[in-house]
Amino acid sequence: MKKINSFRKMKAICITISFLTVFSATAEVPAFDSDKPAATYTTTYSQAFNTTWNGTTFYNQWEALTANCFSAADITSGYLQFHWSDKIVIRSKTAYNTPYVFSAVLDWSAGSNVGGLVVRAKAAEIPFSIWDFQEPGSGTSFNREGIVFYPSTDGQNMIVQFSGIVNGTSTPITKINVPKPVGVSSLLNDQGTIRIEDFGTSLYVYYRGARYIRIDLGGLSGGVYTSGTVYDANMVSKGTFTGMEVETTGKIGVAQRDASMRLYSAEIKTVIGVPAFDSDKSAATFTTTYSQAFNTTWDGTMFYNQWDTEGVNCFSAADITSGYLQFFWSTKTIMRSKTVYSTPYVFSAVLDWSAGSNRGGIIVRAKALGAIYSLQETSAGDPGFNREGIAFYPSTDGQNMIVQFSASDVAGNIATTQINVPKPVGITSLLNDQGTIRIEDFGTSLYVYYRGARYIRIDL
Repeated sequence: MKKINSFRKMKAICITISFLTVFSATAEVPAFDSDKPAATYTTTYSQAFNTTWNGTTFYNQWEALTANCFSAADITSGYLQFHWSDKIVIRSKTAYNTPYVFSAVLDWSAGSNVGGLVVRAKAAEIPFSIWDFQEPGSGTSFNREGIVFYPSTDGQNMIVQFSGIVNGTSTPITKINVPKPVGVSSLLNDQGTIRIEDFGTSLYVYYRGARYIRIDLGGLSGGVYTSGTVYDANMVSKGTFTGMEVETTGKIGVAQRDASMRLYSAEIKTVIGVPAFDSDKSAATFTTTYSQAFNTTWDGTMFYNQWDTEGVNCFSAADITSGYLQFFWSTKTIMRSKTVYSTPYVFSAVLDWSAGSNRGGIIVRAKALGAIYSLQETSAGDPGFNREGIAFYPSTDGQNMIVQFSASDVAGNIATTQINVPKPVGITSLLNDQGTIRIEDFGTSLYVYYRGARYIRIDL
């Protein structure tokens, strides 16, 4: 009896371990896109082919087998009509880095499946050429480059095709079938949007907005993935591949071997080139070329070696008796540097708009030549105080810093652009707040700090 009980206990233990093993393996597979990284995109190309033909937009994005072969005549039916032999391929001029999104509205309306979308194609021309977007590899296919998406001949599956090293019609390929989405009768004769979100090691494919295909890549070597797994929307593996070539970056395209597929629209979105505030700021070592406080003894020599004023030598010791430089209408309203500063440089000032008026501030990038009064004159109808360079001054309520840019000076009618940047956290108002403004000007980018904290960045 003891032996029987021991056997039962052992059997129970074995069963328990078996279940634990199964649950552990299943838990390793993520939901379809639950682990997809967050990304903010900007649309870099978007074109519909059921409106007026825009050849400039088209050819800025795509190259074809024959230069400028597509024209207005090819969209008269409301879609881009492919045609043998020069109008069978459009390939992006850009090799896209991940992440990006490639969307297209397609319809295999003529019943032929030999056409579709291509991503991750080689960027180089040699030995690869644009012909490889529609030339078959081994077996029945229409492509021997990148990752290709096209329907099966009966429209019941989407074929995901991977290619190996290009070797003419002997190029090795792997084709993995993913059954059509629920609710779609056939992928043929079904005008639907295919959206490919490419995140490098994983690609997420949606059809008509619904989750459809996921591809996980592996075997990275020399900038090429050589293996991977294709899943359906339920994360059931539909097949694996090895020994193929999937580039880490590549061109995208639309190809149609027998010219029966219709392309209604296409769109490309790429991630916005936004760095942390000053993480990309160039390293620089600065030396102080001018520094003056206006709460100590007046040093007119130092002051006038640095500054021009509207009135000659108009500022004096009498203007700092209160512990700051007192501006006064009309000759004591401006001080402009004698030097034209080349980037990079740093300009710091301790300011206080204590009287409640916002009509004054800091100016950089003013013209080297021109009347000094342009640093305080306003243009017609402009509530600002300046028509030169980049000006920084508070809004009338002190809740924003206005960054003002000026156009050409034409008889006082200067166009300006004013951009409001909300006051920093912890500051009640920019008016009546004695704080240091520091502008670090590096040419294409300016970094503005208030009270030592990051505040405004300008990219030119």
